[in-house]
Order: sequence, then C-alpha cells, then structure tokens
Amino acid sequence: MNMETIDRQERAAAVEATFNVLVEAGAGTGKTSLLINRVMHAIDRHVPLSRMLLITFMEKAADEMRSRLQARLLALGEGADHQDAVERAVESAAITTIHGFCYRILQEFGPDYGIPIGFQVLDEVEAARLWEETFQEWVQDSQFSPKVLDLLHAGITYPQLKSWARRISHWREVPVVEGEFPELASFVRRFAAEARAFYTRALEDAAPDDAGRGQILAIAREFDWLEQVDRREWPRMLALWTRGLGPKGNQKNWAHPEWLKEQKQWLKELKEALGLLRQQMADAYLKMWLDLVGSQFMPLWRRARFEKLALTYDDLLIEAERITREPKVQAALSRRFSLVMVDEFQDTDPLQAAIVRRLVTPPGSTALSPHDQGRLFLVGDPKQSIYRFRGADVETYAAMRQELSTTGGRIIPIWQNFRSNAAILAFVNRWFSDRWPSQPDLERPYVPPFQPLAETFPDDGRERVRVIQWPQARNARDTRRMEALDIAERVAMAVAEGWPVRTKDGQRPLTFRDIALVVPQRTEIDIYRQALRERGIPVSTQSGRSFFQQDEVRGMAHLFRALEMPQDSLAVVGWLLSPWVAMSHEELLQHRRLGGSWDYRETRVGSPEVREWMARLNAWHREFWRVDAEDVIIRALHASPLVTVLREREDKAALANLDKLRSLARDLGDRWTIFEFTQWLYEQVHEGVPFEEAPVAQDDDAVAISTVHQAKGLEWPLVIVANWKPKETYLESGIHYNSRLGRAALKQDPWQSRDWDLLEADHRLREEAEGDRLLYVALTRAKDYLWFYAAFLDPIGEGEKGVSIGDPS
Repeated sequence: MNMETIDRQERAAAVEATFNVLVEAGAGTGKTSLLINRVMHAIDRHVPLSRMLLITFMEKAADEMRSRLQARLLALGEGADHQDAVERAVESAAITTIHGFCYRILQEFGPDYGIPIGFQVLDEVEAARLWEETFQEWVQDSQFSPKVLDLLHAGITYPQLKSWARRISHWREVPVVEGEFPELASFVRRFAAEARAFYTRALEDAAPDDAGRGQILAIAREFDWLEQVDRREWPRMLALWTRGLGPKGNQKNWAHPEWLKEQKQWLKELKEALGLLRQQMADAYLKMWLDLVGSQFMPLWRRARFEKLALTYDDLLIEAERITREPKVQAALSRRFSLVMVDEFQDTDPLQAAIVRRLVTPPGSTALSPHDQGRLFLVGDPKQSIYRFRGADVETYAAMRQELSTTGGRIIPIWQNFRSNAAILAFVNRWFSDRWPSQPDLERPYVPPFQPLAETFPDDGRERVRVIQWPQARNARDTRRMEALDIAERVAMAVAEGWPVRTKDGQRPLTFRDIALVVPQRTEIDIYRQALRERGIPVSTQSGRSFFQQDEVRGMAHLFRALEMPQDSLAVVGWLLSPWVAMSHEELLQHRRLGGSWDYRETRVGSPEVREWMARLNAWHREFWRVDAEDVIIRALHASPLVTVLREREDKAALANLDKLRSLARDLGDRWTIFEFTQWLYEQVHEGVPFEEAPVAQDDDAVAISTVHQAKGLEWPLVIVANWKPKETYLESGIHYNSRLGRAALKQDPWQSRDWDLLEADHRLREEAEGDRLLYVALTRAKDYLWFYAAFLDPIGEGEKGVSIGDPS
C-alpha cells in the first residue's frame, strides 16, 4: 500500500471518528478541507450546526471556514428558502476565535461571577492609556513610596519599574518568591575592620611599591568612604564593587610572605561574599516588586477596568478560564456542544487549553476520559508552533497529545502535501529528518517529531531548489547587501525568462506577484527592498508591529514634544533631523557656528534655513494649547515635503503610517487633551511599545516581502528565504516568570537574582527549537521554486536531485 493510499485512509478515519482525535497535519496537507469535511460528516449524522464549536486563532481563518462551509451547504440544495436557511445557520454558528468564544462566555455567564454587565473590550491604545493612569496613581501613593524609593536608590530606574509592572500585568498569576534583604551594616563592619587590619600589616611588612599593599589600601579607603555616605546608597555601591578585587602582590616584597597569602585568600572571600550579597539583594528586590505589584497594584488595575465597564484582551481569556472552573458553567457549556473542534492547536497556551478541556470533561475536571469519546477534534502541527512570544506553548500541545493517546483517543498524522514540488519536499524532508526525532521525545517535548511529507507533484528534472551560501562578509550588513543584490538579479532573470509555474489547468509564466521574500525578522529589511527597486522590480511589504519605531512616527513625536516644551532641545533637533524636515547634521552644525540656538523662541541669528523652521515652530507653539492633535499633523503635512518624497519613492508603507497616525490623532483627540496625546505619543516612541503598522494596499504585480509569522498559512510559486540569521536566544533583561518551572527571576545591571541562569538556560533551549520551526514554516511556503540564502548558517553539504548548492556566482 503506497503512502498516498495510507494518507487517504487516515483522513477518512479522522472525519468519521467516534473517538477523540488529534490530527497532526503537516504543512500544505489541506487541514482546512479536513475540518470542513468533519463538520459535514457530523451534519450527515444529524448533529445540528448549533451543537458544534469550531475555534480558530485568527479571525481571517474563522471567516474562511464560514465561507467554505456555506458553499458546501448551499451545494446540498436549491432555492431561496434553502439559501436563507444556510446563511442563517452559518451566521449563528459558533465558528470563532478563542477570544471571540471567551467573549461569549463572559457575556452569558460573567455577570453572575463579577464581570461588569455590558462590558466593552479596550483596544490597545485605550488599555495602555488606562494602565498608565492607574500606575501613575498607584506609584504616587505615599503608602508605597518608601519601597519605591528603595528600588530607585538601588539604581533601578522609574521606566524600568514601570516596564516590569506592565510585564507583570500580563501574567496569569503573580508568583510568591523567597527573598530576605541581607544585613548590610554587619557586613560592612566586619569587612571594613578586616580590611584595616590587613592594611596595618601591609604597612609594616610590604615594600612601598608592592601591588598588594596598594590594593589593600584602596579597599580600606573604600570601606572608610562607604561608612560615611548615606546608607541608602550602600546596596548599589556594594553591588557595583566588582573591580579591583583580583588578588595582587608579590611574596618577594613581603617580610612575611604568608601574610600576603592570607590577604589574597581574604580578597577571594570578600569577592565571593559580595557576589552572594548582590544576589541576596536582587532576590529581595524581586520579591519586593512582585509583592507590591501583585498584592497592591494588580487589584487596583482590575478595579480600574471594571469600574469603567471594560476588559482587556488578556481579561477575556483569564476571566473565561476562571468562570469555566465553576461547575454550573462547565456543565452548561459541556451540554451545549456535541463536537468541539480546534484548529491550529499548536498555538494554544495552558490557559486556552484548560478552557477547551472543560468543554468536553465532567464538571470540576479537566482530565480527558476514556468513557467520553468522539467530542474532541483537534488539528495542529507542532512543527509550525512559532508564536512563543505571544505565550503559545508547544509543550501544552505535547501534553494534550500524550493524554489523548492514553485515554482512548487517536493521533492521526496526515502527510500528503498538496502544495510543493517533489524536489522541494525532498530538501525539506532531508533537512529536518537530520534535526528532529521521528517519535515524540518525552525528555524534550519542545522539539517536535518529524514525519516526512509525501509528494503530490512529481519531480520534472528542473532546478527547483537552490541553496546559496558563501563566506560571510566583514559584517552582517555587507552580507545582507550581497544577498539582496543577488536576489534582485535572479528575480529579474526568472521573470524575464518566464519560468513555468503550476496552475489548476497547466502552467503559465512566472510574474512578480508569484514571488515572496520571506525573512525571520525585519532587521535591515530596507536593504532587500532597495536592491529590488533599483533593479526595477516592484515590491510590496507586509506591515509589522513597529509602528512607533518608524521614522515618520518618531519625527512627529519629536514635533509634539518640542511644541509642548520649547526648552527640550533634543526634541527640536530630533524634529529637524527627521524625514519631515530632513536637515543634515552639517546644516545643524552650521546653524550653531553662526550663533543659533535650539530655542525656537529666539530666531535672530543662525542658519537661514534653520531659522525659517524655528519661526514656524514658534508660531505653532503659540497656538498649541488651543488646537487638537490632528491639526498639528495637518500643519506639518502642509509645511513638509515628506509626502511628496514618499510618493516619489513609492513608499506606500510610510504613507499608510501617516494616515494611521492622523487617524489616531483624530480619534484620541476627541477623548484627550493635546497634552495627554503628546505625552502618550512620546512614551510609545520612547519605550518602543509594539503596535501594528498600517496595512498596505498590495500591488497587483509585485514581489512580496514578508516575515515568517506573516507568511504562515500563505504560499507562493517562488519563495526566497533570506536574511536567515540564527535567533538571538538570550533572555532580555528585566523581570521574567516561567510558569512551567514555577520560578521568577530578575536581571538588571548590576542585579541578578538566584534563578536567572536557570530561566535563561531554559529560554535558550526553547528559542533555539523555535528557530528550527520558523525555518520549517518558511521553507514550506514554496510551491514551485525555493531559494534559500544561508550565508549566516554553518556550511551545507552537497545537493541532491533538483537541488543546487553554491555561491552567488
């Protein structure tokens, strides 16, 4: 029996199953069709659509499910009555995102369990603003000020504290950690006395120029100075005292060499004691902030939302999970649905998985039962779990897989690929068979098992895969430039030669819209965009979540700040250097040479060009208090050449961002004063808050540039995977919590708490594993041709049939 026949039988078994099922659907295997077939089979077995729940993780996917299901149902009958009945049934069907389903739960059951009646869901901007106001109110409370001051004296800045509190606000729980502040006075007294004793001996025994004598003198003076300063400064001073403690001195310079030996041993003990002290203080600061935020701020933040009859997107999940623990709610939901289907189950987190489990288990339980079968239908692919940064946990998938298979359910793999040419699949299969196990690894549940994908479209002898690799240039930017130039040349050649691409009816020539450049992140993506455009190739770029990092937005934040605060010279200079004005550093330097200042209220001297803009700023400043935020942007648009420049460059992304910024100013200006908007915009830019960029209208015939996350679920005839630099796997400084390990940790120079290394090691393993999954998703987007630029990776071996491996020559 061939693989195609086995795959077809497995699909049928999944659709007709009377047991719980987890379908492991490899890339391009048609999982959406499988889900629709499962729904249609249930309808054939007289299960009404109203008794089914289909959960997806993207609204776009839910819309596609509704559309395809409606088409299948309409094909079963004729006439207006049939059409009306189908449309009503599909419209009311529970085909929704996980957030949408939780919204329904809270609307129906929430009022009985403390959820505000008629609540609204705050968007990102509204939630961030309310959080900011609540935090400011809380942190100014005199009850907490002494502890906040202790943290500030420790060298932890207010923006860092705020950033940590914002991170904690997204946690599902605030852990209780251990940490007691050490007794610093006794520490200082002991080591200060010992330092003086060692110094006294060194004066008597060591040569004046001996390094050990000089070292112990410096240490004794350090302790003397420490005893004289404000004790609130001790924690930071002791934590920073890491230099100058390496033992020095030559025994030949000492009358009693053994005394130097004792001094060196004491220095070693001092260094170790300071290290332990620093860790103990870090543990105490971690505990202090977690306790403060968890016990005081979090209840205030919840109350602030509920008083405004508002919830955040996080609340939808957290509160729905809380409410579904209630036996009455769980029982009602369990009775309601005969079939629960979840798409993209690999993207779930523990909270979402708990909600799903309660829909198919008895009240008070989340454990699957061997006696309750056929109600749960999951579809997922752990190899495509790439949303760890959003909380998705592939180990939640692995745990469900293990439990389902041991409680009477079945794991049904499908591997027949309907997307990619055989040569592409051969390359993908070889690459990942060498990296992933063939069976689940219980010791490493974050590493997915791999089953080779089976071809539908046979190899035809053409070069379908090209892996391009050469020694890295002197720096990453030059390497990217080499990649970009080579890509531009090859794309132009492929389109000019009309490479054949597959269609339903046969073949047609390759066009620009058939091509996607897929990158792991947006680092220096402009290099690739510029190289393509210089070659005359139209480009269409997907938007990301870096709205407040875009030059056009940062420049506007400088303008608002400068108009509010004329004395802020950095804001004034930032505006002049921004693309809105586009002055050069040399022009600004010339302004200073001519005696000009950065205070736009004084414009008598300086460069004429700069003075012209200064006068304009002064005029805008005088009216700033009586206009709204959108008016400021409109004036800037009229005065600046930016829009003209962007249109000439065909920079649709930047133009779309300008429209979005103006829309934000209009919407928020209706609710906020211009000073509140200014403060908000400045903080978003200054703190680098992630925020969706404006969607860009796509050209009819242009090469798409997309990150892997944006490309997931899409496909192109020619996919170019480039800029593939291994993921940075370090754990970002700050406060982190690993719920699986039950540990929290802190790192902020000079502080590092006890469990930081443990959390970072765990993080690195899982980030490296996700890096492999990202590559799998990227490579499996290709239908007819795949180019893989691998300059940043280790050398790749020789090619195989349909694969060419070489340099860009």
